[in-house]
Amino acid sequence: MSSPEARFVAREKLLTCVHCGLCLAACPTYVELGMEADSPRGRIHLIRALEEGQLVPTPEVIRHLDLCLGCRACETACPSGVEYGALIEAARPYVERFRPAPARWGRRALAAVLTTPALRRAAFAPLRLVGGARWVRRLARRLGSPWLAYVAALQGAARAPGLPGVLEPEGRPRGTAVLLTGCVAETAFGRTNVATARLLQRAGVRVVVPRGQGCCGAVAIHLGAAERARTLARSLASVLGASEADWVVSNAAGCGALLREYGSLLPGDPAAAAVGARARDALALLAEVGLPPPSR
Repeated sequence: MSSPEARFVAREKLLTCVHCGLCLAACPTYVELGMEADSPRGRIHLIRALEEGQLVPTPEVIRHLDLCLGCRACETACPSGVEYGALIEAARPYVERFRPAPARWGRRALAAVLTTPALRRAAFAPLRLVGGARWVRRLARRLGSPWLAYVAALQGAARAPGLPGVLEPEGRPRGTAVLLTGCVAETAFGRTNVATARLLQRAGVRVVVPRGQGCCGAVAIHLGAAERARTLARSLASVLGASEADWVVSNAAGCGALLREYGSLLPGDPAAAAVGARARDALALLAEVGLPPPSR
């Protein structure tokens, strides 16, 4: 007998989980909340029930899926090689249509703002006026507010220095990396991109920073906007694929995770498959090529 047609994810992918529980200690939401439904194992159980039609996406079910940070720490702890990231990202667009209409439109608007450069810069401008201020950090600690903590973590109003299109390596060349500067990462933490590029340069990596690169689609797919994510990914793949670099580097975990899934997100697109095969986290690449000696 053939397997029934999948609703949103292949059933075989769900069956790889053997429920051993080794992922629990690696999951920040389970460690914090202690709820089985807020663990990778519990969420896989929920996703399987949704896929098999045994459960409907109630607000409580959707909340447990929403609380997943998408960090994929569970994948490194899993002895069975469960592709948890692919499972949760497949579930997000499916449950999106079961949200109340105001929530759906709000999430679509948020995806549009964060992935559109002009709108994103306008949205972050007021926050950056107080970003990094000591009094904001003190107030966040006093009130225990995560939102104020986010504002305190932002870089201030002074813009990060821009990166040239190409940074030639120092010392013996080790290869070429194209740097994905990202959308939210570039706006909120541009100095991290600069530090990443300079460190790779010192490690002997030629760094290419293409102009006109946009959002990779990770923000959109996290918000359940799968079609917008594919549109953004297709555009970025054409830009990054043209670089013919040895590696595609990102220092944002969500971006790097989606880049590695480009072949699955855009099946039949050779540029997307090439990007997925060459995607590396910045720290993983530095571990691979070796850190530069410390400056004196």
